[in-house]
Amino acid sequence: YPSFLTTKSVVWVNKEKPFDYKKREDLIGHTGATVIHNSFGEEFDEFAKASLDLNGVASLRQAFDMLVLGRVDYLLYENSPAQAYSRTWGVSDKVAVLGDGISAEGLYLTLSHSSSCNTGALRGKLTKALREIVESGQAEKALQKGLALWQKIHPQGDSLE
Repeated sequence: YPSFLTTKSVVWVNKEKPFDYKKREDLIGHTGATVIHNSFGEEFDEFAKASLDLNGVASLRQAFDMLVLGRVDYLLYENSPAQAYSRTWGVSDKVAVLGDGISAEGLYLTLSHSSSCNTGALRGKLTKALREIVESGQAEKALQKGLALWQKIHPQGDSLE
């Protein structure tokens, strides 16, 4: 505690085949994809299991391929990693995010309970440092810097088509 960033899972669509999306029920009647064992929080996962036609695939690359080629109507995945990969694979101009997202989860620094480093004093110092990082905006700046570095290391290209 506290979380240092929040990861948001969103609905990705093919720009040529967008549909009206404002709430999760708007996904009903459309075919979707996500990576196997991906979770969007217990509440959304239960809704998806009961109400959505959602295909689990082995990789994000496969899910984007299905989306770009029109085999599915939408893709559910975390915004920042999917954004980075879509640029790397040369499809960022073919896909778009709909709405505000389906879920958001805090990201936390974790230490093993069995670690000899895991002391009350260390946890207190880490909590203070994390609060400072979040309040100063350094965590968000680091994320943006990481995305820019990713793009530099993995330049656009390697198209799915």
